[in-house]
Order: sequence, then structure tokens, then C-alpha cells
Amino acid sequence: MTSLILNFIELFKKWYSIVIFIISFLLTMYIFLLFTNIPLIRGNYGTYYLLFQLSIQLLISILFSLFISITIYRFILFNTLSLKHNIFSGGSSFLSLLVAGCASCSLTLASYLGLGSLISFLPWYGLELKFLALGILLYSNYSLLKNLKMCSIKKYE
Repeated sequence: MTSLILNFIELFKKWYSIVIFIISFLLTMYIFLLFTNIPLIRGNYGTYYLLFQLSIQLLISILFSLFISITIYRFILFNTLSLKHNIFSGGSSFLSLLVAGCASCSLTLASYLGLGSLISFLPWYGLELKFLALGILLYSNYSLLKNLKMCSIKKYE
């Protein structure tokens, strides 16, 4: 646990990690809020559902921004990218953006792709996919922070 905290501190000692984190956080929150019709969700599902959904979106934005910062830090350090972690986090970010807002009552990315009616059959109207994305982002950030300064690519001679 202390190595995670030390690696976290080491990551944010670099100015570019802080700038990348802030820019990616603001961009993902903007995209989330662009697809979230707050008055409509409050009217259809209530204030508690809205606050819960917004807090999940905030957590996903923080974790995704942290993932972007870690990935760029590791790329600058090693000049390589981890394909496994990028696919995991890219997929989880797509899942969370797919159901940003309420898929059954407002325009979302799922509505544009024709998946709004499918997502509206889920019991929590897409929050399940956000929980899945949250878990994948937690795992990706944990494994990347744990091995922040360790390059896992083997050199062949």
C-alpha cells in the first residue's frame, strides 16, 4: 500500500501529469454533462438517483484522468504503451460514456447507436455498466500504479 502512495506522489511531482490530469478530467466531465439531462433525470427518477449517477460519473472521470496521467508518465519514462491496460481502460471508458445520462429518457451515445431501448431494460437504466466501468478502471489504475516504474516488456536478443 505504501508503494502505491509513493508512486502516486511520484506521478504528480511532474508538472505534465498534473496538467494532463486536469485537462482530461475537465474534458470527460464536460462530455458526461453534455449527455446528461439533469432536469429530466431528476423529474423521472428523483434527486437521489441523479446525485448517485453524478457521483459515479465524477468517480469515473477522476479514475479515467488518473489513468491517462499514468499512461503518459509511463510512455515518457519507457517509450512504450501497455496494450492490455489501454484496452481495458478504453473499453471501460467507452462503457461509461455509452450510458452517460439516462439512456431511456434523454439523448446519450447509446441512443445515437440505437442501444437506448436495450439499456432501458436494465434494472438501473445503465448504472450497471457504469459500475462495470468503475471496477475496470480501479483495476487498471491499481495495476499501473503498483508497477509505475517497472517496464514489463522483455528484450529479445
